Amino acid sequence: MKKLLSKKWLCILLIIPALILTDIIFCTGLYFFEPVNYNAPDLSISDSFGLYIKYSDTSSSFYIKQITHEDIVAAEFDSRLKYVDDTILITYTDNADYDDINNLLSPYDASICGYIEEINFIQAEFPDCDYSTLLNICSKLKEHEIVNYAIIDYFEETPTSEENTVINEDTLDYYYYDLINYPDNISAYICNKPSVNVGVFDVLVDSNNIHLDVINKDSYDVNSLNNPLIKPFNNHGTHVAGILAGSDNCNAPAVYPNAKIVSDNAMNNSISYWIAAITDMIVNYDVKVINMSIGYNSYITLSATLGCENAIEFIKNESMFFSSVIKKLIKNNYEFLICTAAGNDSHSNINKIHKGYFSYGKKQLLDKLDIFNIFTERVRYSDSRYSLPFSFITEADVMNRIIVVGSCDEYYNLSYFSSLCDRIDIVAPGEGIYSLGVENEYEYMSGTSMACPFVSGTAALLFAVNPELTADNVKSIIISSSIQKIGNNEFSYPLLDVTKALELAE
Repeated sequence: MKKLLSKKWLCILLIIPALILTDIIFCTGLYFFEPVNYNAPDLSISDSFGLYIKYSDTSSSFYIKQITHEDIVAAEFDSRLKYVDDTILITYTDNADYDDINNLLSPYDASICGYIEEINFIQAEFPDCDYSTLLNICSKLKEHEIVNYAIIDYFEETPTSEENTVINEDTLDYYYYDLINYPDNISAYICNKPSVNVGVFDVLVDSNNIHLDVINKDSYDVNSLNNPLIKPFNNHGTHVAGILAGSDNCNAPAVYPNAKIVSDNAMNNSISYWIAAITDMIVNYDVKVINMSIGYNSYITLSATLGCENAIEFIKNESMFFSSVIKKLIKNNYEFLICTAAGNDSHSNINKIHKGYFSYGKKQLLDKLDIFNIFTERVRYSDSRYSLPFSFITEADVMNRIIVVGSCDEYYNLSYFSSLCDRIDIVAPGEGIYSLGVENEYEYMSGTSMACPFVSGTAALLFAVNPELTADNVKSIIISSSIQKIGNNEFSYPLLDVTKALELAE
């Protein structure tokens, strides 16, 4: 009996430190890193913001503040919520102008540091203001009749919607082209048709790749691909671009072969840069389709999925700001579609990635640490409405310019990683997709990011086949031409059918 007691107490003595160590790791250690397959970048790297220089001409009517790493600060109550110091973004009504907004800002001793005339956009600096003060100023500004919307210039440490996949090259069969009913001879549709420019808003595309035609490559340095913030994902944008627009003589077929690409970096940038880049593509490069593979970090998405009002309000604010920009572009008669990946925060991934939070976290500690007071329970799946900065847009004309794309596998099943819910418009193959990598190599990847360019490429094809189509027409054709549904009783989405869409477009 004494020996048994000794062993029992020995076990207890060994288990207790292990539990304490586990509690420390999962309750505090994960606080400093995003709870996804992605580590937040080191913002002390000074050369990480070199891309901002491309919008630096303050003598024009199109420029934004040229931020450095010192300009990125964190909210006082949580170091993960980052924004551009002292900076607010404003969109204003058509009956106002630059001077009107400047006068509106004068009582705050604020100064305009960014201006995009085409979309009624102002970026302004408010000296010595903390996060709470900036939020209060945004609320006051929105009360003025000449202000459409005002928001803090958040810095988005964005994970790309991608998962790596290892597949034996001998098994390659391009199943996904059969799945989407891709025509045998695409050249018959686009021969002698005007070319359509496509935007890839992602990690920068490798413009040196011999199979890609990046028409704005002179506006960024390809060495940016070696940027420490981007390098872990530097193949992502190139892979997406290959699916969408690779040359017709490469080993990975493209949906719209030889299309001209406009590339810009969406990884780890401020909202102001996002707005500038998207507007630049549409206004200055006549891009008809923009492919986006970006999303919120999981602590925001899961917070909103769990019903956290703060997280939902955060997403609503960004949605309304983007909506005001898109509405202005529509009003100025630009025809464009934004195709965006739905995200990979599925049931399977949530329970795998967030086990530490859900199983071991102490509620009192997490309530203090987590910005939206979450990770205290399990969820079945991540709601795709909360994965994107467009989720709460309700205006029909704006919604008609955005297509949200989920992923399926070769057996007509929803991909295990694809986010769910009614915000998804259509699905396309996203598992084991073979496409271009950097330095003219090829890679396999899986993710809603890989599904998205099948849809954006199809949208570009429709614009090419029938230049008279409006963006609303193109979205409607892509969705209505589908004859196959993917999903189950709870979630069911149309599957992309390229041939049927082309026939309708003609």
